[in-house]
Amino acid sequence: MPQFIATTIVSAIGLTGATAAIATAAIQIGAGLALSAFAASQQQDSGFKPADGRVLYTDPIGPRLKPYGTTLLGGQVVFARAGGAGSDPADSGTSSTEEGKYLHRIIVHGQGPATRVLRYMLDGQQRNVDDLGRVMIRRYTNGTPNGGCRVRIHTHLGAVPETPFIGVVDAAPEWGSAHRLDGLFATYIRLQQQSADKQQEAYPSGPTSLQLLAEGAPLLDPRTGAVAFSENAALVIADWIEGPDGFGLGEIINRDDLIAAANECDVLRPLISGGSARKWRLCGQASMAEQPMNALAQMLDACAGDLRLRPDGGIGLKLGGDPEPVWTLTDDDLLEVLELDDGPDALQRYTTRPASYIDEAQEYAEADIEPWVSETELARLGGEVVGPSLDLPFAPNHAQARHAAKIATARDNPPERAKLRFKMSALPALYEPTVALDIQVLGLTGRWRIEPVSLDPVTLAVTLSLSKIEGRPQDWRVSEEGSVQALPPAVPEEFRPPAAPQDVQAYGNGTGGDAGVFVVFEGPIENDVQHYVATSPAGAETWTAATLDAGGLSAREGLLTAGALYDVAVIAAKSAIYDPTDATVTAVVIENVEALETDPAPSAPFDLSITDAGSGTAVVAVTAPASPMLRTIEILRGGLVIETVRVTPGARIEIADACGTGTFNWTARAVSLSGVVGDATAAITQTIS
Repeated sequence: MPQFIATTIVSAIGLTGATAAIATAAIQIGAGLALSAFAASQQQDSGFKPADGRVLYTDPIGPRLKPYGTTLLGGQVVFARAGGAGSDPADSGTSSTEEGKYLHRIIVHGQGPATRVLRYMLDGQQRNVDDLGRVMIRRYTNGTPNGGCRVRIHTHLGAVPETPFIGVVDAAPEWGSAHRLDGLFATYIRLQQQSADKQQEAYPSGPTSLQLLAEGAPLLDPRTGAVAFSENAALVIADWIEGPDGFGLGEIINRDDLIAAANECDVLRPLISGGSARKWRLCGQASMAEQPMNALAQMLDACAGDLRLRPDGGIGLKLGGDPEPVWTLTDDDLLEVLELDDGPDALQRYTTRPASYIDEAQEYAEADIEPWVSETELARLGGEVVGPSLDLPFAPNHAQARHAAKIATARDNPPERAKLRFKMSALPALYEPTVALDIQVLGLTGRWRIEPVSLDPVTLAVTLSLSKIEGRPQDWRVSEEGSVQALPPAVPEEFRPPAAPQDVQAYGNGTGGDAGVFVVFEGPIENDVQHYVATSPAGAETWTAATLDAGGLSAREGLLTAGALYDVAVIAAKSAIYDPTDATVTAVVIENVEALETDPAPSAPFDLSITDAGSGTAVVAVTAPASPMLRTIEILRGGLVIETVRVTPGARIEIADACGTGTFNWTARAVSLSGVVGDATAAITQTIS
């Protein structure tokens, strides 16, 4: 809007100094005093769509977003490098500096600060990340020492100043400690690369993609003075208008209006499925790469919001449709009739309003509402006419999106319109979203929405463009929610049960008088398959979950009854299922395992023999004990372990030892499933030629 027009209005209503400056800034948000109408008219489509905020960008430049409410975020990869391990708090003091062994990536999700991360999504699947940043699934933990993990994640919420990501600083010197990413909500992800034959097994989709479900910006609530996470639509709009990431206008929204609007947002809306949700919420991402008017228009659409200039030069805010008028204009106020008609013509009217929104109940996917249908317009037009689709990327549920579409339909299809010039006595109506008319000479009565306005700076005559409000579109009934569009299900894959766990062994094992059992097993590793362990009193099939050890291949279940028998199940499944009879799992059950209070050592092997095979080679043979807790046999020469052999109880094993020529002594010992070393056989001395 031209600067001189803003100055003229400010001068006409007698504002000076700082107040006039604020008023001029407010008017420059929109043309005239109906600021929200101008926001909608000036919205430009720059190509940013709701789904764009969930994409992981690897291009040099990506959108910069401000997250509000609960929202699903992708991000922009701002750094990627292959290098050594760096230092990581989860490495338990170990690291590797071998170049090329790790891929380091830093992803900026948006403008900070954010409030917290609710969940991590890796390759589209929700994954648990522990306090040390380890992604605890089998294909990332299998075979790693010291409780290690191939994928580590650390997130900074975007404080100012922020701390640098230590791991990447050590691994890539060019990313120095000064690269703190102050004020940016960002994640550092470190991927341990694998040998060619194991890379596909660990990363079946290539380098792991990352999305976050997060609570966005903390907001100032003028009702309490607290700054905390909120989805309250009024508080989100205030932050975008007043904060530096949006319009940056400072405290310009009238506080009484803001508090009233915030209270209206917190009213509970009953849902057709049961329960309730707060009436007006905003959850989404405002693009900082566009004019802030674009995001403001989307926010106002999602909560049927309205912005108006106030007499003090600030901005008034109303949400949830057109409020009851506080001013009435009569025949005594009227100067001139400029236009009068029966509303838009038949080619501009519509009966049905489709809309899209982001459905929090369907994993934050974009969905379409059941289109809103105006029965009044159906009767007026005599048949269905579909209007333009309403884009509501900040609306988080079907009920809110439908209500916003209902109000938008009523505003777009008024039964009457008028453009009237009034005396100066109508000046207070300049600052209101609605006015009551009682103009008997024209038969104009009832509630009217005020659209664009103007003020003659010489005569102070007020011109109002008005649309009559039909019914009460701001009201809402549970039955109006309609049916939520169910997203099409993913094409079902042919069910293939997980591969069975291998080499499952279990035996009684306790510590400190605590009776228990111990189980150990092997993979195989499959994409999205994890292993679970459960125990049940023998034959009862009442299964209780046991906790896997850090390596993910063993479990000890304690607090059992000493001497009692238990069934122990190792279950391969795609979700946490502890019933081995479930149709979607594959399980191995070891029956009648006696719970013990001790961790017994296996018996010693026996029948150790040494044979001179010539050429500096000895053939060592030994029979494993029949102990149920047996895991391996260790062959020792000269007191040092030269071979470890996995065996089954009672098996006879034989190895060739290229010891060289000379006289040596050999012995053998058994090791239990839990690592307890048993007694060794008597040593045998033999000369090898």
